[in-house]
Amino acid sequence: MITDTKDIKDSLSTIERSTENILKKLNDYNKKRAVANVYELEEGIENIEQSYSKFAQIVPLLDKSMPALVLNLKDDIKSLKNEFQREFSKELDRMFKEKGKELRGQLPTLSIEFYRLELDFGNGNAKIYFGQEMIKSKVPLDPSKIINMIDALEKEINDRKIDYSDFSKKLYEAFIRASKLSKSESLAGEQRVPVTSILNELTLLLQSPSFRKNPIKENFKGYSRWLFGYDLYKLRELKVKSISNKELGLVIATMGATMNEEDYIWVPFNKNGEGNRYSHIFFRDVVK
Repeated sequence: MITDTKDIKDSLSTIERSTENILKKLNDYNKKRAVANVYELEEGIENIEQSYSKFAQIVPLLDKSMPALVLNLKDDIKSLKNEFQREFSKELDRMFKEKGKELRGQLPTLSIEFYRLELDFGNGNAKIYFGQEMIKSKVPLDPSKIINMIDALEKEINDRKIDYSDFSKKLYEAFIRASKLSKSESLAGEQRVPVTSILNELTLLLQSPSFRKNPIKENFKGYSRWLFGYDLYKLRELKVKSISNKELGLVIATMGATMNEEDYIWVPFNKNGEGNRYSHIFFRDVVK
């Protein structure tokens, strides 16, 4: 049994050379097979036999040695992965602290403000969630790339430069439109409209004049579920009233509603990533 890694490498090299020699001699045999070359062909066969003899002696030894080698290598990989996890976590924490942000949680689940990181050290990638809403998958386990991705999401939020007073009016208009098109509910005199139906109508209301003038794909601007969740959070945080002095209300989704993404939107309570899933929106008169 071969126990040393160097001996195993040397043995594999011998097999490689023997295999190459056998292939070469077989090719020569096929090319030169003729009565006139019979003695040269015979010499080639002897050479093949010698190469195979070396091959045959080594293979049984490798057959016993390779399983142990593979186990040792797997243990080494496990150790390296553990070290990688420690170094990765330290570096990610350091880089976020440089930005004045606090990384929370325990591996493999970490949180940074609104965002949750699901780290898959087995496959070497990460998923990024806005609360419960997955927005990016298969992000490489590289602290710089993860931070750049979070920065890009923050930029996507901030670049819109939303006037939330104007946004609340569009939201109320979307609420009215959706209430006429979708199955709404009424409770205590308040009309409750499915939140995703409102999202569909609001997406159209948020389009640019160029889209309304020429509604083609190139002029369409997407409005994702997670951005809608963020905007609902901002409306409540800023205590923005809609038109006609009405106040926004959200209905917590039932367990059944959370089984289907079409039936809810996740909205944060705060920047620490705490929040809830909501299924309906309603507006109530502000009591003075």
